Amino acid sequence: MPVTPPRWARPAPDITGADPPAGRPHAFQWISALIASGIVVQFLLGGIGVFGAGGYEGHIALGWALHTLSMVEFVVAVVRPRTKQAIGGSAALLVGLTVQVSLPGMRNDAPWLAAFHPLLALAVLLVAARMGAPVLRTVLPRRSGTRSSTFGIGSG
Repeated sequence: MPVTPPRWARPAPDITGADPPAGRPHAFQWISALIASGIVVQFLLGGIGVFGAGGYEGHIALGWALHTLSMVEFVVAVVRPRTKQAIGGSAALLVGLTVQVSLPGMRNDAPWLAAFHPLLALAVLLVAARMGAPVLRTVLPRRSGTRSSTFGIGSG
């Protein structure tokens, strides 16, 4: 009769990064989708400040919140699923958002460098949207009998 090893000595559950049950996205992908949504809102809040409809307080606060969320996402990606894609993408978001929140502070010393703030925002948005894309497949229903392109829009 085989002896069952103690719980602490058993191998860890599957850490290969296989999809969660029933094709649900991983938690880090949900966080990426949330970060991407927040960056879209950031463009509106930044425009409010630039065009004088209000201040930058909301833009600054949401920027720091997204940076904090990227830290949480990195930890989640390291814990599970522990794949190169998850950890690398989460690290890219964390580094990108860390640089992003630092750029406005350079406006007096290196304004040409601070000017990359909106451009970097687009790059970070692209990474976050790409990583959060599996969430769209679960949120947007697929119509039967039609081919579906990205974002669930039928092509015929």
